[in-house]
Amino acid sequence: MYLENKFFRMCQALKLCPWASTFNAQLLSNRGACNLKLNNYDKVIEDCSAALDLLPGYVKALLHRARAYLQANKNIKQFSI
Repeated sequence: MYLENKFFRMCQALKLCPWASTFNAQLLSNRGACNLKLNNYDKVIEDCSAALDLLPGYVKALLHRARAYLQANKNIKQFSI
């Protein structure tokens, strides 16, 4: 779905996974990537921060969150690594 630019459907599919929000940093980061394409920057920051709580130093989540902060003009100093 991601490669076919079906970002909204991907976000909806990932919400249906009951374990995605608590146990899987990769799914949270992927949902963040989909929301990034949909310009839902607050959701990107939320998902990627949760992913980083589960797997600190996860580079993809860091990059998605950084892009969201930049696009949303958030304060970069809020980053925690």
